This record gives sequence, structure tokens and C-alpha cells, in this order.
Amino acid sequence: MPSLLQEIKRDTELILSRDSIVLDSVAATEHYTKSTEGFERRLFGAIKVTHHNDIPQILAFANRSSANIVLYPISTGNNWGYGSALPNLDTANDSNNEEILRPVIVDLSALRQISMVNPKLGIVRVEPGVTQKQLHEYLEQAQLNFMVPVTGAGNHCSILGNALERGYGITPRQDHFAALTDLKAYLPDGTHYQSPIRELLASHQNIRGKDEEHLDWVNHSYKWNVGPYLDGLFTQSAFGIVHECTIRLKKRPDAFDSFYVSYYQKNALKTAIKHINTILEEFEGIVGSINLMDKRRVIAMVSSNPNLSSCHALDDAQVNQIAEDEDIPSWTIAGTIYGNKKVCKAVKQEITGRFKDADRIVFSSSMLVRIATRINQAEMLQPLVKAIRKVKTIDQQFERLNTLRNGIEIMQGKPNEVAKKLAYWRNKETSFAQSVNKSPSEDGCGLLWYAPLVPMEAQHISAFIEHVRGTCLKHDIDPMITFTNLSHDLIDSTIPILFDAKSIEARKAAQDCLTELVNKGLVQGYVPYRLNIEQQQAFMTQDLSVHRIMTNIYEKLDENGILQRGRYGK
Repeated sequence: MPSLLQEIKRDTELILSRDSIVLDSVAATEHYTKSTEGFERRLFGAIKVTHHNDIPQILAFANRSSANIVLYPISTGNNWGYGSALPNLDTANDSNNEEILRPVIVDLSALRQISMVNPKLGIVRVEPGVTQKQLHEYLEQAQLNFMVPVTGAGNHCSILGNALERGYGITPRQDHFAALTDLKAYLPDGTHYQSPIRELLASHQNIRGKDEEHLDWVNHSYKWNVGPYLDGLFTQSAFGIVHECTIRLKKRPDAFDSFYVSYYQKNALKTAIKHINTILEEFEGIVGSINLMDKRRVIAMVSSNPNLSSCHALDDAQVNQIAEDEDIPSWTIAGTIYGNKKVCKAVKQEITGRFKDADRIVFSSSMLVRIATRINQAEMLQPLVKAIRKVKTIDQQFERLNTLRNGIEIMQGKPNEVAKKLAYWRNKETSFAQSVNKSPSEDGCGLLWYAPLVPMEAQHISAFIEHVRGTCLKHDIDPMITFTNLSHDLIDSTIPILFDAKSIEARKAAQDCLTELVNKGLVQGYVPYRLNIEQQQAFMTQDLSVHRIMTNIYEKLDENGILQRGRYGK
């Protein structure tokens, strides 16, 4: 069987952009199959494109080829915990038709164009390779006062990719797909998809010069188009290759304040949930999403892993001892207030009153935090800071302050790497501090995600906690729990499953743990909002009506099955 390079050379119709790169099986497998999930894949090759005009040509090439090529597009490939840059299927038999499938990565990370469609409204157009950091730098350079729709995944993750996975963050525009107002894509048969609004306007007007700005204003300001809404079909699907999207950014508010609430008693959970529910309902649009983290999750943020050599889960005695040493409560609440100064001041007073039964509440606007932050950042005082930090207890407070400051930056729409430290909890070879690129996949971290939706009620949350802790500890996994409130009535819980990626036994235990969490969780009503590349095949089966509907669409537009087989059941 010829290689991908030979296939391309034999196909005289395929002419890629000058800077595009084609990798053979060995090079592609080496470059793109480093992952955090413990899944193994072999690739037939990879194509790194430098212009979106390459995409329809690659689709046509795959349709013409007799090599059973299946294309798997990636944005930056940093989809850690869900599949990284891996394809859904391996170079192996397709169980449905016994064909030998040959997966080819279509790397879109070199497509990095950013253009501000409307600087007044904060509407920006990005390509797949645009990362959180790149968008932030673009806005800073252009002196545009808008927040990046950040996630905890860090600087080098795709804005477009996260929106298409229906990801979310903690800034006011927390639902990142909801902020997407337009997209352009190529379907498997080569058809180019764009907004019907744009096509209607363009076909009835002589669009030139300033009129183009009007067309973009209307098209990019209104999300829902005209007729059936098709943009949503490109999310969590194999419907096409999206090469551009437009998102609406949130203007940075005149005033900002973040709050951190501590409850040391385990039985305070019901009270904490009640307050969170009320605050989100009454101050919707002013208070962003609120995170509720348990003791073990905060320990991973502020402490090193005492069981790193054995990679066993912390026992209760260890958890309690670290919590005592580091002053970590049973439950930590983190949230943000956005608005003008009067609004922030009034809501701050309301939140203080609601959490009057808490053991501690700290605001980022407090004098103590502001003074300490300035001392830590002031260059002239760094020699003094270094001397002070030689004292262990004070050094711990500076580390805590640094974590707090980085967390505040994320809430302000400034991406950073602080949350990524979690992925290194069981990495024996490379610590987060030692990492150069801060890439969990390149550094050999073991990470899977369980991210189910949970009703915002104390009884459901308590049952869910019991479910997670019991299942994780059964498989020797540290049960670290975060609840992110998507609204006052619904929570997404993100449970990291961290393991030693070098150990075959640890990989199996982590994957078995995730399978049990999902299966038992479904029985109790907890449905993951997204699935990893192997779960997509396991759970999105023909038993679901949506599978049958999408199959009919795929069969019409992708007759040769060249695009992302295995993705959400395809």
C-alpha cells in the first residue's frame, strides 16, 4: 500500500499551498499521538495546511483516493483529557465493514488570522489556530477593551475549537458557543457553507467598500440566521471542517471584584448551595459563573503530591493534615462581580450579607489583597520579597497569593497557565514548574475528564459527591470535585481523572474509573456535556434517534465516509 506522500504525488489534481507540510505515517504518528488519555493510535499521515483554500482540495483528494483515507481536522490539538490531537479511530479494521481505515490528521493550527469585524461591538473573526493568548495579545496591541473567552486550558488552546465543543468559562460570556455568531465551513463533499444572511445580502446588493461593513454588521450581530439554524450542526459533530468563526466578546467592565468564600464544616454544603443559587438567580448578568471546589481539588492547586512516588490516592488522614497545614477549608467558593462601581459595591454588600454564616470571605478589592499583590509585583521590592520567602510559612502565603492573582486574571479574561498545574498531579517525570512548554500531552501527563450536568439541588449534589468519591477511590484515583454553575438551576461538574501515564495498570484503572463514573452516573441522571474520542463511539449509538437522523445527513454529504468516522457515533 502506498504512503500518504506517494498518494499525494500520484494525484496530479492536488496542489497545496507552498508552505503546507505533508507528513508520512512515522512522522505523523510521532508528532500527533502524544496524549494525556492513555489511548493509542497510528496514523497514515498528516497534512498541515497554511491556507483554508487547501481544505476543499484535501477533501476532494480523500474522496478520489482508493486508500480509505479518513480525515481528522484539529485546531491546535490541545484537547487534553478528551482526545488531545488523536483521531477517533486507529489504523485498523472498521468493525462495521471490515475496511482498513487510514486516518490522516488535517492540522489547522497554522491558520491564525484575526480580524476585528466591529470594534464597537467587540465582534471578532478568528481562524482555528488562534489561541487564547494570541487573541489577548491582539486585543492589547489594538487597545481594544474586551475580554478573551478564557478557559482553564491555558494560553495555547484554540478559541474556535473550544466554541465548537460547546465549552464554557467563568467570564460573563461563559457559554462560548452562545457567543459564536457566524461560521464558515467546508462539507465533506466540498460544498462551502456560510450564513444565509450573508448570501441573501450579497446576492441582492452590490457589496463594495463601506457596504461590506454593513453586511458584516448585520450578519455577525445576529446569531440565528434565517430558516433552519444549521450552525449548531457543526458543534460536537463530523458535519464539516470549520475554517473560520465569528464571536462576540464582552467589554471589560468599569469595575470588577472577585470573591472567595470558605466553609470549614463538611455539613455546610447545603447552605453554600442555597446561597449560590440565590445569588445567581438574583444577580444574573452581574455575577459570573461561580465555582464550588472541594478540599481535595484545592489541595492540588496549592500543594505538591505527597504520594507522587507511589501514585496512590491520598487517604483521609493525609487530606486532613494537608488541609490543616495549608489552611484549606472543606468547601471553597469563587465567583466574580462585573459592572460599574456602584453596582459592584452594592452587589458586594449583598454577597457579604448572604455569606455571613461562612467562616471567611475575601474580596480581590480588599486592601490586604491589593497591597500584597503590589508588593509581590513591584520590581524594586523583589530582593526583599525573596528574603521574606525564605521563611516557609510566609513563602506559602506568597504562593497562595500568586495563585489567587492568576485566578483573578482569568476572571478578567486574561489567559494564563495557573489551572494547568492540575494535570501534573501524578506526573513523576516532569513537574509543572519544570515544564518548558506547559503541554500536558508533551510532558506525559495522565488526564481524563468526567464532566456531567447535575441539577442545582442539595440532594442531587450530595448524591453526586458520594458517587464520585466512592467510584474514584475504588480505582485509586483522587476524587477532586469542582462544580461550575452554568445557571442558577444547573451545574457542570468537572472531575479530573489523574494517573501515571507511563503505567499500563494506571492507564487501565483510570479508563475503567471513567467508564464506571459515566455508566453509574447515567443511572442516577448525570449526563456528560461532552465525551472523549472513545466514549463518543460507545455512547452515541444507533439506539438514539439523533444517531439515525445524523446518519442520514452524513450519508448524503459524506458518501465515501472520508471525514471523522467515529466522532459522536458517525
